[in-house]
Amino acid sequence: MVSLSSIITSLDPGDWYAAVDLKDAYFHVAIIPQHRRYLRFVVSGVHLQFMVLLFGLSAAPRVFTKCMAVVVAFLRRRGTQVFPYLDDWLIKGHSMEQVETQVLFIRRTFLNLCVLLNDAKSTLSPTQHIEFVGAVLDSTHAKAYLPESRFRAISELILGLHRAPVTTARVCVQLLGHMAACTYVVVHARLRLRLLQSWLATVYHPVRDPLDSVVSVPRLVLRSLQWWLNPWEVCMGVPFAAPQPSLSLVAEAWDRGWGVHLGRLRTQDLWLPEDLELHINVRELRAVRLACLTFRSHLASSVKMVLMWTSGDTFKTVYFILNQAPFQFSICGLLQVFVDMAILLQVYFYSYYPQKPASHTTHPASTKAL
Repeated sequence: MVSLSSIITSLDPGDWYAAVDLKDAYFHVAIIPQHRRYLRFVVSGVHLQFMVLLFGLSAAPRVFTKCMAVVVAFLRRRGTQVFPYLDDWLIKGHSMEQVETQVLFIRRTFLNLCVLLNDAKSTLSPTQHIEFVGAVLDSTHAKAYLPESRFRAISELILGLHRAPVTTARVCVQLLGHMAACTYVVVHARLRLRLLQSWLATVYHPVRDPLDSVVSVPRLVLRSLQWWLNPWEVCMGVPFAAPQPSLSLVAEAWDRGWGVHLGRLRTQDLWLPEDLELHINVRELRAVRLACLTFRSHLASSVKMVLMWTSGDTFKTVYFILNQAPFQFSICGLLQVFVDMAILLQVYFYSYYPQKPASHTTHPASTKAL
């Protein structure tokens, strides 16, 4: 099944998009007569049964996707670039004319198959900025963004929890669902929802407890939700293509010691006696930390890099102000510029006035080579 993650990575800068929405999508799939009895229900003593695939059935999404896979294969063999996500289909092309041609061909195909389209929910005119299954796809910037409506919904729920920490499990589940839907378009979204998720698992069980059960959100969880109120972090978007690392740091830990290399730079050491009592997974993480401390001068930000950050943040802030964006966007942009200036001064200071690194106590029998 196509996911939002696979769709985003398949997009290219400068693409044009269109989207079609299938009307009553599941109702296009008929159920064979001998299986209709398993889809019966009773209303006022009258027994009824579904003749078509119904909404709410757990297997319905997979069945519908498998049925429409034949149609998708037919379209793709004829050069149509289409990404089906249940009843929402994204069409992409390298030019406006190509997308227009593909839309006409898809409409003719659906007409021949008696598949109904919902024109009100479809985007039939080619565009480079489109909202599709919970993401705003912008080919001019080659990024996928969180829709503003989703950000407002998350903000309202979080502010409501701050005003009244004693709430129902339904509100927490709703908030967690909104956050989980952001994982593909918000950087570190999974990390930022973990605390709420782990706490909710201790006070609410979906099988045992009703959704209206009362819960009290701890202060630690409320503080962790503050990050979601910052549009500069949540709405910054993710690139279509994941950025490639500029440096590769390889670290390894074993029973007696650890080793690491960064390009041609290498170092190794033996564990201290207290380190030998730690679990091997903890020692592996400690090896990464020691590697970063050893090569911190090579991993530190340069003045040129921070200047690029500052110029980019300044441009975005001016763009927000000139386009009369929501007030919080401009405030967060100004704060980010001030933080960039502080980092720039710090990098400049430590580049010209380096601090003597703290000595690391090593094992008497250790060996170290750079």
